[in-house]
Amino acid sequence: MRTDDDFYETFGEPRTNEKEDSVLFETYGDDLELVMSVDPNLVWTVMDAEDGSLVLARGFHVVDRINYVIAGRPRTDEENNDPTWEEVLWVESMDHGLGEDGEDDLPSP
Repeated sequence: MRTDDDFYETFGEPRTNEKEDSVLFETYGDDLELVMSVDPNLVWTVMDAEDGSLVLARGFHVVDRINYVIAGRPRTDEENNDPTWEEVLWVESMDHGLGEDGEDDLPSP
């Protein structure tokens, strides 16, 4: 499985959610509207994996979603068809608004 280092190297620094000073976008309200308005090849979904880790899944997902991330560069058709980019281990999540328990530590609306 690829890691967040691979993600940053390939897709650049994710867009910052300036309201939260984080790269994470909420799954509702204005954040969701913004996520849905950008190029779909920029969107990644932070999800719970079966082993309890957090992963970035390419694209827009609803089930098991925690947050969304907007990449710095869109995925190419080749990357969309590459199974090694289906999920990315999201180790850096602790630095971007998720607590040690994997729960969102950002303030509620």
